[in-house]
Amino acid sequence: MLEVDRAPLVLAGVRHLQVLYRAVNTYPRVLLAGIDGNPEQINHEQLNRRTWARAEPELQRGRSAAIKRYLDLRGTGRTVSNAEKANLAAVEGQVDTLLISESACSWNSVGKDPALIRLGCPPAVEEQLDFTVVNTVSRAGAVFVVPDADMPEQSSAVAILRY
Repeated sequence: MLEVDRAPLVLAGVRHLQVLYRAVNTYPRVLLAGIDGNPEQINHEQLNRRTWARAEPELQRGRSAAIKRYLDLRGTGRTVSNAEKANLAAVEGQVDTLLISESACSWNSVGKDPALIRLGCPPAVEEQLDFTVVNTVSRAGAVFVVPDADMPEQSSAVAILRY
């Protein structure tokens, strides 16, 4: 199920089975810290909380590295600095890494009916970002949600392009 080697994998199981799995595993992002015990005896909410506690630091490291990489590549032709250009690049399969501002992810506008579709109208900004994310992920790109204060540009989305 993990086709792209970017998502961290947290193992949940009795320790000796985790050791056996790690010995034969070929997926490069298996985290060292697993969840010990029988996962069937842990309620879903607790399992989710414990898994997130192990995965979140790894995801934050990935986001920080992506921001640094964007800043290092800025001005080289390998980045795009606005959402519209990022979307065009994603449609073409050119986006390696997409950074989306956290404020752009609050897409539930008050007073708008999410079930209403207006034919013949251009897609809203939120829908455009959805398309950008889907096109990036479907072509093995990485997507990170970035706190607004850490966004490298004043934009809802920026991207690092493939070589």
